Amino acid sequence: MSIYRDSRHGRSADQQLAWGKVLQKETGAGADQQADPAAIELTETEWARLRKAVPLDRLLPTSIKWLTGLPIELAPLELAARYPRVTNLLVQHWDDSSACSAYFNELLYPRRPGRRGFPASVRRDLLRLHDYFVLSQLPKKPLT
Repeated sequence: MSIYRDSRHGRSADQQLAWGKVLQKETGAGADQQADPAAIELTETEWARLRKAVPLDRLLPTSIKWLTGLPIELAPLELAARYPRVTNLLVQHWDDSSACSAYFNELLYPRRPGRRGFPASVRRDLLRLHDYFVLSQLPKKPLT
């Protein structure tokens, strides 16, 4: 019994065929030493679909805890409901001032052409949260 898993185990038929194409192209041998001769070329789209993981599209427990710790008027509920993945990343960067600032800039001022941006309600959540974040980064002055 090998500690390595069988290369065919746990793959769908499409994945097995695509993996066979990759092996055929790279080594001259398919998954079972047989390749589909009609489908040797693997397009960039097929390859990207095989190698790219699907992002988690639900709130993580740390994100839920963070949301409940914010003042209710600042909690980005629309963002969390519509874009949980973005909320999770924001929470991940929250305690790192430079990373969080960079992520806010990426979200609020996208540089890639053709981006539509967020819906107005989500953008309001982001702007309100950004203001709160900036204020929380200011040095606390002692009351004298």
